[in-house]
Amino acid sequence: MAFHPPLSYPTTPITTSTCSASPSTGHASLFPTTRSRSTQTPAKTRGVAFQIGAPATLLVEPAYTAVVEAFRARMSRTYEAVNGSGLLCFLVDDASKNVVTVPTMTMHFDGMDMELLFGNYFAYTGKQSGGGGGDVLCLMIGKSSTGSRIGNYLQMDFHVLYELKNSVLSVQPADCGKI
Repeated sequence: MAFHPPLSYPTTPITTSTCSASPSTGHASLFPTTRSRSTQTPAKTRGVAFQIGAPATLLVEPAYTAVVEAFRARMSRTYEAVNGSGLLCFLVDDASKNVVTVPTMTMHFDGMDMELLFGNYFAYTGKQSGGGGGDVLCLMIGKSSTGSRIGNYLQMDFHVLYELKNSVLSVQPADCGKI
């Protein structure tokens, strides 16, 4: 069974989007820009790869720092920042685990937006070490020095269509629990 998005569903060019970041009020966003074909840029700044074989989402600078700083600034002060093995993590009381409020995140691409669900970019990684109690909640976006990629964890509950003939990509929300 093939998936075909509606003809009016937004797409983004596969070969011309690059990633830069800028935090905006209320949510962290990535704002891709179109790269001129005559512009020479290092390979690590060219585009964002959608990968199905890699769970982690990784961003190069300055996108990574912009996203992390936007979340640091907007997370409730009731959540204490803790060491998360290179990830931005917060200590969440056991009692509040089911009502945690985090900023929304929308990824902006040339011609389309990808509005993410909490579970696409945050995950509980276990209990705080040292017996302090509480759960550790981490932003599941890491830093890369070689290139940005959207991992399959972030792609959960989305249909991702690569239309190679027209060199476009489209992303459509899906309830994968019903498939």
